[in-house]
Amino acid sequence: MADFGGAMFPLVKTLTVYTQNQREIPEMVARAFQYGTYSRVLEFINFSERVSNSVQRALTIRQTVRLELFRRVGNSTSVASVVGKENAGGKNGSSEVDEYLRIVDLSGLNFEGSSDNRDKTVAIEFTKDRKVLNGISNSGVFPSEKPEWIKQYTLIPKILKQIVVGGIDDELQTLLSELEKHQTDIAKVIVSGVQLIFEQTKNEEMDDSKIDTVCSILIENANNVEKFGPNWKKVGEMIRLSTETLELFIVTSIILRKLQSYLPPQTKKQKKTATITQSAESSKNAAKVITFKERVVESRTKMVGVMKLWQDLVAGEEVFGDCVDEFKSDAWSLVKEAKMMEKVTKNLKEDWSVSLKNLSSGFSAKEV
Repeated sequence: MADFGGAMFPLVKTLTVYTQNQREIPEMVARAFQYGTYSRVLEFINFSERVSNSVQRALTIRQTVRLELFRRVGNSTSVASVVGKENAGGKNGSSEVDEYLRIVDLSGLNFEGSSDNRDKTVAIEFTKDRKVLNGISNSGVFPSEKPEWIKQYTLIPKILKQIVVGGIDDELQTLLSELEKHQTDIAKVIVSGVQLIFEQTKNEEMDDSKIDTVCSILIENANNVEKFGPNWKKVGEMIRLSTETLELFIVTSIILRKLQSYLPPQTKKQKKTATITQSAESSKNAAKVITFKERVVESRTKMVGVMKLWQDLVAGEEVFGDCVDEFKSDAWSLVKEAKMMEKVTKNLKEDWSVSLKNLSSGFSAKEV
């Protein structure tokens, strides 16, 4: 779910399996040669390659990078608003997210996971139609392979890092061309946003249709989250969509901060040091950038209200109405007892409350 702080520990712990593999396999190969068991050498090497190229390792590394963006937003306390102010560090539009992207090592994204070593037969089944609880509450297949997701999140962090460090060049264009093949909301937002940045750097007028694309995706996602009713089966899906929507706002804010850097200088000190050429080029699209920001803030304000509504719903009892009926059915033979049913609903309520609190903090953060 959206427990960004709690999710980081198991992710990092999972990665220790792969670091142990890299450390121990050479020693095992050496021992095989030492004791003359040469037939085991190839087995150890093949095992090491399967682990190093595993789907789960690829997913975990990308989720770790992605999760840190959420964590940085939630931890922000004194950052600048998206457009038009300076923070305590004096950097126009700087943020904890930007600083993380400057220093993060993305070399671990250079493989896409060609070996699926997960044992899908051991998932616990609760229902007569053989669906695991995770699949019911999140409306999906568990565990999923996500090959396209892995490819997409190989590109996204690299593009965001290029934006932040100032790499508006051919390499960024190549990454963008690859991302454009993915017809997801986040891909469309990033592609449209980076194209706006390219137009700014070339001193061209920004395309209004690209701004419309980004803003329409943000408001559409906000509207979709708002449509969910108080149904316990839908809470997991609502939190998933809200998390994806928060991610859209994070990447949009990174793009807006970059566009902001081309605006005319705002303070007297900035104006004094700016050249005439800089001012002329920057002022061309200033009104569009400011309008863009206002539309983003409008969508974000809507999401803050929706999160507050859901927090109140989960704090109450009505969201669990049909949850109890579901547990009482014959399909849920493992959770018939009243005490077990009470424990399950209590745990769900606690988990959802933490997720909604984190999402609410994310949408309310100054840098989103």
